[in-house]
Amino acid sequence: MRYWFVLVFLLGFCWLLVGCADHNRKIEEGKVRFQTTDASRLYFHNVRSIRYRIEEVGKDRMQICRHKDFTEAALALYPVIANNYMHDQAYIFHEMADSLHQKEAVLLIGEPTADTLSLNLNTHEAHYRFAQELYNAIVADQKLQLCLNGECHDFLTNEELRKTFRLVYRDYFRLVQVFK
Repeated sequence: MRYWFVLVFLLGFCWLLVGCADHNRKIEEGKVRFQTTDASRLYFHNVRSIRYRIEEVGKDRMQICRHKDFTEAALALYPVIANNYMHDQAYIFHEMADSLHQKEAVLLIGEPTADTLSLNLNTHEAHYRFAQELYNAIVADQKLQLCLNGECHDFLTNEELRKTFRLVYRDYFRLVQVFK
C-alpha cells in the first residue's frame, strides 16, 4: 500500500513537471508553423477554448478566437487566434487601434538598448514573427513600449494582462505544435 502511494505521488509530480514545462520556454527563431493536427485542435477546443470568445466567419467557417480578458480591457494591441480547422491551419494575428496602423508605429523591447519591432504586419508570417518576439520578451520579463510619431508609452505594465498575452501565445504555439 505504501509503495502504491509513493508511485501515485511520483506520477502526479511528473505530470505537473511535464504540464508546466513550457511555462517559461522561449520560441526558437526560424520555426514558422501554421499546420495543426487533430490532437492539437481537440486539446484547444476541449481544454483551452473556454477562455475565448469564438466567432465563425466566412464560408470556410474560420474560428476567430479572442481571449475574454481582452474584450473588457481597452488595449491598443492584442493577439487573436484564427483557427482554420477546415484546412488544418491556424494563424496568430494582432488587432490594433487605428492609430497603430501607421508605418512609424513600433514596439520597443527591453532597456537600455531596445529591439524595435515594426507594427506594419501585412502577412501571416509577419504576425507570427511579431508574436514570437513579443512572447519571448514577455517570458524574459522585458520592458515594452509602444511608440508612435516619436512618442513612447509603456505597454503591458499590468501583470494580469502580461500573463494573458503569454497564455494566448502559448495556446497558439501549442495549437500549431511548436510546444508539444
